[in-house]
Amino acid sequence: MTRRLALGLVLLVTLGLSACGDTNVFEGVASESGYQADLEKGIAALDDQDWDEAIRIFEAMEATDDVRKYLASAYMGRAGFDVLALVDDIAAFQEANADGSTLYDSLTGLFGGGGGVPSQALEDARSDVDASLEVLQGGDSTFQAGVYAAVDMVTIVGSIVGGDDVTVEGIRGMTDEELAAAVAANYTTGKADDLVRDAVLVAEAVVDLSGNDVADDLNQFLDDIGYSDDQQISAEELTAYLAGL
Repeated sequence: MTRRLALGLVLLVTLGLSACGDTNVFEGVASESGYQADLEKGIAALDDQDWDEAIRIFEAMEATDDVRKYLASAYMGRAGFDVLALVDDIAAFQEANADGSTLYDSLTGLFGGGGGVPSQALEDARSDVDASLEVLQGGDSTFQAGVYAAVDMVTIVGSIVGGDDVTVEGIRGMTDEELAAAVAANYTTGKADDLVRDAVLVAEAVVDLSGNDVADDLNQFLDDIGYSDDQQISAEELTAYLAGL
């Protein structure tokens, strides 16, 4: 089994999303108990991408580890992020022996559907992304939390850049002076603290899934953005990261 296939299976089980078409990997697991019946209803809502219904169902249930993982997935779906597509994109990038990390490019590309992504759209998505991370706190979900934290880091960086197109191509159209000015104006203490909080979760996920293609990409992302040396991300490091995209 390749690392990519193994990762896909892990995520299908972890996130509870459909394996193909309308067939759910959890089909038939429900018992007669109310908990299991509700769990199946929530999973069906995830498969249908009915995020509000999935959130309603899972929020009303006992907060087991499984329920928390599914609830976090529903929040990420409502935020507009297809995490399975993101992971698949990253794995393909790494398997092609590509250098560097594709996290920022892949995430904004998927979020924008191939077009420009306004910084405000990423900022607006952060409330649901933050909710997903809060749900996962304290649970047995290191890898899921790390991937979601990486998504949050990209939303923060995009909001710091500002403007109507914070994709890699949009950033490449900015001068170094424009990037430095954007960071100077928008990289607040709060956003710096949030980036480091997220980076801690990403680093834990890298250790948890060491040697996996996605873990390798996330680790490279932490290196590129300047976190790995001193567990901080300075304005200068962020500016250099953006200039190097």
